[in-house]
Amino acid sequence: SMTVRVLGLDPSKKYVVRAFASLSSSNFHQDTAAWTNFTVTGITRQVKGYGNISQVAQFFSISPDSSGEIDVVVTKALIKGLINVLEIREQN
Repeated sequence: SMTVRVLGLDPSKKYVVRAFASLSSSNFHQDTAAWTNFTVTGITRQVKGYGNISQVAQFFSISPDSSGEIDVVVTKALIKGLINVLEIREQN
């Protein structure tokens, strides 16, 4: 697994976290490769990365810790875990 730590957030605000994973390599069978788990504040979402052009793991109303940090844990579900884009934005 890998942890991406986002720093400098306002602890009094809530955020939307979005993660995207995609792989187009023919080295992996599409049904078994590149499933990726994204975990934020104990909630896990899974994205099938092979050939992905639209599926995004989304987390709403995420509060940073008192230091203004949010951790996004990226783990492989089967063969290979991926992350291409990570978006953090303040929730309206």
